[in-house]
Amino acid sequence: MALQILEKEKYGYLNFDDERLTGFTSEDFNKVLEAFYEFDSDLDYFIFDEIQNIKNWELFTNRLRRTKKIIVTGSNAHILSGELATHLTGRHINFTLYPFSFKEFLKFQKIEFQNKDFYSTKKISQIKKHLNNYIAVGGFPEAYKFGKAIVG
Repeated sequence: MALQILEKEKYGYLNFDDERLTGFTSEDFNKVLEAFYEFDSDLDYFIFDEIQNIKNWELFTNRLRRTKKIIVTGSNAHILSGELATHLTGRHINFTLYPFSFKEFLKFQKIEFQNKDFYSTKKISQIKKHLNNYIAVGGFPEAYKFGKAIVG
């Protein structure tokens, strides 16, 4: 989701939930920065997904945040716990991202309805069709962006 937020920004992204990064240690973080800067030396943001998989990641992000904006995302209890605030010593903004509501789903799909549409049999049928799709696939944006294969 962070990638959607930064659509027009210059950023580097790394997902630590990748088997190719097995063995990655805190000493390797500088190599990541070098690789990012080889591609673009003018990055404004760094996004690290599932960074809690790397020991001492907090030290790296605290160092980097002095000059760059950092987004740390994760999905396990460790990153969601109060420990995150302790590790980042109050230098964080925490927010939870939820799946689309049906209204947000319609907006994402660029589907517009007006109040008067609820008096039209044709429009009601279209709304029901979209609702059935929403119920079947769910409200996760990736499912609509990348197709049904992502929802398993």
